[in-house]
Amino acid sequence: MAAKPTSRLKKILGRIEGLDEGGLAGVLGLVERDRSLLDSLFNVLRDGVLVADTRGRIRFLNPAAGNLLGIRPDETGKIGLWQVLPDLARTLDMAPDGRWRAVASVTRELEVIYPARRVLRVALLPLGETSLEGETLAAVILTDLSNDLARSEERVEAGRTESVMDLAAGVAHELRNPLNAINIHLQLIGRHARRAEDSPAVRKMVEAADVCRREVARLDGIISNFLGAVKPSELVLRESDALGLLEETLTTVGPELADAGVHVEVRVPGERPPSVLADPDQLKQVFFNLLKNAREAMSAGGGSLTVQAGTDDEAVILVIADNGGGMTEAELSQLFTPYFTTKRGGTGLGMMIVQRILRAHGGSVGVDSKKGAGTVVTIRLPRKEKRVRMLA
Repeated sequence: MAAKPTSRLKKILGRIEGLDEGGLAGVLGLVERDRSLLDSLFNVLRDGVLVADTRGRIRFLNPAAGNLLGIRPDETGKIGLWQVLPDLARTLDMAPDGRWRAVASVTRELEVIYPARRVLRVALLPLGETSLEGETLAAVILTDLSNDLARSEERVEAGRTESVMDLAAGVAHELRNPLNAINIHLQLIGRHARRAEDSPAVRKMVEAADVCRREVARLDGIISNFLGAVKPSELVLRESDALGLLEETLTTVGPELADAGVHVEVRVPGERPPSVLADPDQLKQVFFNLLKNAREAMSAGGGSLTVQAGTDDEAVILVIADNGGGMTEAELSQLFTPYFTTKRGGTGLGMMIVQRILRAHGGSVGVDSKKGAGTVVTIRLPRKEKRVRMLA
């Protein structure tokens, strides 16, 4: 049974016998314009659209569908829907002869791994039309959910990070109370000991009390720095030279890098990057953490550290690369997880703080690493005129 013509096509077919050559040419031109418009519409759609019969034979697909499923235009009609989406076929009501019983709309969410790993929402919509071979046709709409899922995971991770940071800040704050009490009692012990009769035992007690007081002061300083890092103050934004701030940080830690045998090279192809709106102090904290990580990744014999600056239409880009020990894929996947560290004595908060500060600036940080080959950290900060703030 032939496909049912549309109402407009019915009108044309009803009049075609009475048309002369000029009229027929006009009608054919009108049909061609309609076809061209529909082709253009399908070709610009971001969602993939294809038409298949109940056997899964693909009769038509737009460029977006071809890109999502890895099908070339010349493969239309030669490759089957069930071949590229076998999981979809397994979830459908299939007849013994391999046909899909196309009686109702069906929606599935599937993960595909070719030509790239993606999560697709696949909607099959029976068209109520038949092909020339008598096969019922269905439209298949493909929507790429990968970015939406990634953003959802980022929001969940950001919420989890916020909770951990709040908890850590609360614990650190509460530690100050017993430390203050210990400090006060140490002062009293030292004061009474100095009033006592001088003896080796008394002098030893005074010295011990002074050592304890110094350690308490050191712990208090650590807590203050920790609170400043995990609970950063509100951003005080001003026009800043991001590369200049990185160079200032390099100057500060330069002697330490030199002592460790680390050679530093700064590359600025072309013009210096434009200004960004940033909090200079917090941005320096980001650079300090990254440079410290790079130095600690080097072997005892030192290594090389390369800083490269660039820009695109949206952002200033700073790349910090080292040839240190690098990370495995498993370590890299947990890099921003609170308290995960590969260093003895590390807190596991440094990279999480880096990510948090850059997100507050509307920027981002990306890390590529390979065990034994080194690590490349890429920072993106919105250009001053393009600045947006990342949603929490």
